[in-house]
Amino acid sequence: MRSRSAPLTKCDVLGKLEAFFATTKGRLSETDADALDSILQTAEPPMVVAPTFFLEVDRSRLADSVEAWLHVTIRASPNEHMIGFSRTAKASCRTSRH
Repeated sequence: MRSRSAPLTKCDVLGKLEAFFATTKGRLSETDADALDSILQTAEPPMVVAPTFFLEVDRSRLADSVEAWLHVTIRASPNEHMIGFSRTAKASCRTSRH
């Protein structure tokens, strides 16, 4: 009998970003950047890490960032905790079991 891997669970980063930008128009503020960082870096239970945990809004490029083009900084190199992204814009991830 072969072992089964943990089922994939979708992390709704895209949905959260869409909801944020549905109410935010124009140039981004520092407060907006903080909210976006939270969306990008907060894992949803039962996940232990968000699929975009390594991204942070680039505060030096806020004036150039809008819904369709968000400048980010890569804070860390994704490692074995990062499972991957699906081929669509929606991220997919697995729970980590130790």
